[in-house]
Amino acid sequence: EGVVEAPLVGGNLKLLQASIGTKWQVDLRGAVLFLEEVSEAPYSLDRALVHLREAGVLDGVRGVALGQLVRCESERYPGASAREILSSSIDGPIVEDLPFGHVADNHALGVGVRCRLDGARGELTLLEPVVEVDR
Repeated sequence: EGVVEAPLVGGNLKLLQASIGTKWQVDLRGAVLFLEEVSEAPYSLDRALVHLREAGVLDGVRGVALGQLVRCESERYPGASAREILSSSIDGPIVEDLPFGHVADNHALGVGVRCRLDGARGELTLLEPVVEVDR
């Protein structure tokens, strides 16, 4: 629960993990983190989140906007679901099942755009345009 307003920053979980220690590593301090993933087992998502947390990348994250986790559940590896792992790993309000990621109805998100994340209502609202039109 809770409401935060902050810049929206994130992307594919495994790609964020791969950026650790490179010039492309994201700065998530004070941001709403958006995440999506495809074809990763829950244990792999957990490993990526632990790596991000231990590297300090998740320090200062204000909330999480969770998109689609396509083919991320596994009958082969019983335990917590992909959503349970992601939603329990980060503090702050969390909104789940948003329409972005590897899906046909993939909505555009603007990296760095200010947003409002309302955990109680389950809503992510972009407060700025994603695309600026030059007139």
